[in-house]
Amino acid sequence: GNLACIGTLIATMAKHILVDDLMPPVPVMAMAAAVLAANLYSYSSKDEKYGKYALLGFMLLNAFAFATDPEKVVTDSFPDVKSGSAVMAFTVLLIEVVAMFSAGMALFILLRPGSASVLAFELVWFATVYRHATVYNAGPPMPALLLNGVAAALALFGVVAPPAAKGKDA
Repeated sequence: GNLACIGTLIATMAKHILVDDLMPPVPVMAMAAAVLAANLYSYSSKDEKYGKYALLGFMLLNAFAFATDPEKVVTDSFPDVKSGSAVMAFTVLLIEVVAMFSAGMALFILLRPGSASVLAFELVWFATVYRHATVYNAGPPMPALLLNGVAAALALFGVVAPPAAKGKDA
């Protein structure tokens, strides 16, 4: 899971470079390479903690940087985008979504897979959607809202419902 996550992030950076002609900041690419190396080591040594905590740190740092100053993230890659412009407003929404996914991945890493991690992610997702709807009058289409609502309800049920009793015949 962790190796697939960092692999996806590196593939996204490669797409930005090769297709979009957009160069991610060098420190971000270096951190991604270090996280990949830690996860490859973890995979080969059968000790997941190195890769897990490297990825957790990377996700928390991304969530913090993207959530606290999204305009800086934009201007680091696009210096011509001006604060207060329509382009900046739209791009900040996208950066906040990346921050939300980074925070959600950190929760997945911290919590064991299962209902609690899904519920935690859904709560972060709903908070982001609520902020975008109330502050920017923007958000995902209704089918996405409904599907995430169903996922959150099922996750909540999985967290609060008592586990099924296992009988002798089970």
